[in-house]
Amino acid sequence: MTILSGDIKLIKSQVMLDTDDGGGGVTDQEVIDGQSNNIFPDISELDRTYGRIALRKVFSQIDTNNTDSYFGSHLIVNKAPTDPRVTVALFDTADWFDRRTNARDRLESYLARGPKWAGHLLETQLEGQRAIQQVVRPEDDEPTTGQGLVLVANEGLGNEYEQYVRVTAVSSVLRTFSVSDNRPNVERKVLTIEISDPLRADFIGPSVKEFEQGGIINTANAVLRDTRVADAANYYGIATLTNAVSLGAAQVQVNSIYTNIVPSSQTEVPLIALDTGGQSVALIAGNSAAITVTVNTTVNTTTALFLGSPIMPQSVAFSLFGQSVTDDGGVLKIASQSIGTIDYQNGRINWYEQAGSGVVSLSVTFKPAAAPTRPNNTLSKAVTQDSRSYNYVATLLPIPAPATLAVSYTAQGKVYYLRDAGNGQLKGADAAFGSGSINYTTGDVLVTCGALPDVDTVIMFNWGTNVATYQRANTPVQPAKFEIDTAQDGLVAGSIDVFWSVEGDAKTATDNGVGGLTGDATGKVDYANGLITVIPNLLPQAGTVFTASYQFGDPQTQDVIGVIPDAGQLTFTIAGSGDLEQGSIELTIPVSAPSPFGVGDDIVGDATLHDVPLSASLGNLVSASGVVQGTVDYQTRECIVTPVVDYTYHRTQYTQQVIDTWVSA
Repeated sequence: MTILSGDIKLIKSQVMLDTDDGGGGVTDQEVIDGQSNNIFPDISELDRTYGRIALRKVFSQIDTNNTDSYFGSHLIVNKAPTDPRVTVALFDTADWFDRRTNARDRLESYLARGPKWAGHLLETQLEGQRAIQQVVRPEDDEPTTGQGLVLVANEGLGNEYEQYVRVTAVSSVLRTFSVSDNRPNVERKVLTIEISDPLRADFIGPSVKEFEQGGIINTANAVLRDTRVADAANYYGIATLTNAVSLGAAQVQVNSIYTNIVPSSQTEVPLIALDTGGQSVALIAGNSAAITVTVNTTVNTTTALFLGSPIMPQSVAFSLFGQSVTDDGGVLKIASQSIGTIDYQNGRINWYEQAGSGVVSLSVTFKPAAAPTRPNNTLSKAVTQDSRSYNYVATLLPIPAPATLAVSYTAQGKVYYLRDAGNGQLKGADAAFGSGSINYTTGDVLVTCGALPDVDTVIMFNWGTNVATYQRANTPVQPAKFEIDTAQDGLVAGSIDVFWSVEGDAKTATDNGVGGLTGDATGKVDYANGLITVIPNLLPQAGTVFTASYQFGDPQTQDVIGVIPDAGQLTFTIAGSGDLEQGSIELTIPVSAPSPFGVGDDIVGDATLHDVPLSASLGNLVSASGVVQGTVDYQTRECIVTPVVDYTYHRTQYTQQVIDTWVSA
């Protein structure tokens, strides 16, 4: 006789329960084929709600009366559970007598101990804590949220125990500790590491003083270690083929190589440093006119088209397979048919099947946008027994920017959201969630809820507003310039040379005697204040050193008094003899004007002018903004000037309004 498949049987272990002593050695009890619940119990409603893992240990046995040779067998999951919420996997611990706790540890040991974390545990970490404290040097790294760590106590001893934990949050504070009388205090960073599960035992570490005096002075002290993926167990399950497999095929394709081992659980992750109102993106036009981008792309449901810029809503137009396409509220349309969606913030197009398929060249016209973020504005409307209804109206100020408004309400304990699509319409993820509209001119909002909101909740409006921006699309790029302050007043015109190098080539610029530079750079010279502005023809490398040589003289100053204005014009002569040095003159002239409001003090300011030579004998007197306000004769030293100072003022004006009230009898 031969050994048949029916001779290979499953045998129960000692305890077929989900208790710590589950499993154990082999028994003589056979797992009857086809009998319900002879390995696992039925699934309760509680298990289906919260999830559960059931571990059962079974043995394989050859039950035959003959002495034929046994050449081995294999165990497989031949059929997947019909319940989509149930998965089955096999694994082997290679231990005939282990219990459920051993199998659980093997299951959880997908992580193994890694290197010891810097520093040490700060004294006793008590059983039940959901946070541990680790002391490190200020320059040491901190664990990150989601990282796996392992606490090990009595490491290397017979009574060693450990616990793997997952980091949910980390905070740190610098503290100063005293370590001994003859040593200076030390500064250490104390990490508070919040963990997903409470400690199952006490973990005792040294104090800072003990650690600094001799390291970990007791081998019983617990340590914190990093973890690494270990793959301690191999799991065998079942997967569905995605393509048929022919005889002799070298590979197969399945829907997934993963299976569920344990039920997923929720972990608290505190979020800090967030705005109470959140943030939204308000799209701002980046150009006054639309631009056209030509791209070659493949149109199908699996390929996205990126246009390279955020896009203003309702500004997109192009031709696809000979038909005109426009956008409306984040949807691309040919006439009234939707053919895709558009993400305005990221400039991405996704196609529907209705768009067709093929390789095309598209010339897409749209208005580019910028997407600055800013804190949101919020408004809430209380839902009471009296105000409860399907429709809610609000006027939002400041007025929302397109595509930034989100309205939420709570019905039957669940929160539903309606969002502005950028075209003035509020929509939810499903039409049953409700609808609404917004007027971008007045800020008026009408919200229709998909269900009656719960009493004692609120209708929450959350939106962003247009930000103050400066459109730089057509702004000319100014050349790079370098300022040299000689710290010497009264530079001599025509005596200045500036030297530098670009990629090893020597460059020189010389002043032209009338406030400008020539040669390998342009620029200007303020002789009176010793300032040189250099604009190189070729942009130098970072760290380039400019060297200036010049002559200067002692500046002369004087006050001119007793000058009587003639219709705002002043004529006076600078005292002294000889010609004035061109480009060295600076005038500070006080000016005043009566208050523009008719009351209050006069407006007083100073007009600061400098000379710009026109010839050997004549120059203009100009303001810092370049406005000519007079002339100077270098030979006669006479100045003729009409000083002007710009002044901006603000005034609030109120207008009386008369409101008529009509009453009908």
